[in-house]
Amino acid sequence: RYYNLPSEVCGSCSDSKVLDAQAVYERTISLLPVMLCGPDIICGMGGLEVAKTMVPELLVIDNEILESMRRFVRGFEINDDTLALDVIRKVGSGGHYLAEKHTLNNFLKEHWVPKISDRKPYDTWEKAGSKDIVKVAKEKVKEILATHKPEPISKEVQGEISQILKRYEKEVLG
Repeated sequence: RYYNLPSEVCGSCSDSKVLDAQAVYERTISLLPVMLCGPDIICGMGGLEVAKTMVPELLVIDNEILESMRRFVRGFEINDDTLALDVIRKVGSGGHYLAEKHTLNNFLKEHWVPKISDRKPYDTWEKAGSKDIVKVAKEKVKEILATHKPEPISKEVQGEISQILKRYEKEVLG
């Protein structure tokens, strides 16, 4: 940060050989201190056996972990609006805040909602096919591969790349 340069940190590491509980808890433990550093780039996502193996389903799971940690490290804004003392006084003891406009306006901003984790009751989960997170991640990988359309590189960026290559050829290759 001092030199205003992007930082890259290796995170989300695991010695596990397969996508299992060890793979998930090790990467979560290793990712938390990385996130607290505030890096620009995190490498190692989707990797097992300390990046010897890449698992697409694990990329999806890593993304879920990363998103939750982004919310965690963001912290909370404290000001008159977020404290909402007027709402607390209005609702009073024994009341609830779910119908309050302030709650509706701030809930999704403050509360992280997972994309692949299942929070439904057991019976509902069972009726939907009893899919564990690996099955859900596998479905998400298939969906991404079937529907994702990469954004094309702009003409401006293509021109910059071309200039860099020409300069490299001239200065390095001679």
